[in-house]
Amino acid sequence: MKIAKFFLYCLLLQIAVSSNDSIFKSRISFLNIGLDYTKYSDISEIHRSIFVVPVMLERKDFEIGLYINPFIKENYDSFGSYQYDKLLNSYLLNFRFRYIKRFKENINTFIDFAYCDERLYASRHLYWLEFGFVYRLSSLVKVTSGYKYNIYSNDDLIDVSGFFVNFIMGHSFLRRR
Repeated sequence: MKIAKFFLYCLLLQIAVSSNDSIFKSRISFLNIGLDYTKYSDISEIHRSIFVVPVMLERKDFEIGLYINPFIKENYDSFGSYQYDKLLNSYLLNFRFRYIKRFKENINTFIDFAYCDERLYASRHLYWLEFGFVYRLSSLVKVTSGYKYNIYSNDDLIDVSGFFVNFIMGHSFLRRR
C-alpha cells in the first residue's frame, strides 16, 4: 500500500508542476519508473508490477528505449492458485521501438515492438507488439493503455498477451522545436 501512496503522491506533484512541454523536437529520459498493470497484476503483490526504463530517446514520432519490465510465467498449484516466481526471475530486459501517431494535443496512438534477446538475459527469447494510446500529463508523467500481443516466446509458459495500463514518470531533457 505504501508503493501505491508513493505513486499517487508523485502523480499529484507532477500535475501541480506540469507545464506545456508536449511540443518538443527530441527528448531523452533517464531512470523512468512506473507501474505495469495487466490481467496478472494483484494489488497485494503490486511491487511485482513496477518497471524501470533506464534510458529512452524520443525523436518526433519515434521512441527507442531499454526497459526492465515484469512478466508472468504461468505456474499454478493443484488448487489453481498462481505461484509467483522469485522477484528477480520475474523481470525482462528488453528493447522497445515505438511509433507514435499524433492524434490530439496530449493524446496519441502508438504501436510498439518489444524484443528480449536470450543472449542478454536468462535465456528468455521473446518478442511482442503493443498498441494503444499515450496520454502525457506533463513532461515527466505519461499514461499508456492498450493491448499486448505475444508474437513469439521460447517458453510456452510465458505469455504477455492482454490489456495493460502503464503509468510512467521520470525526468526528461527536452530540445524545443
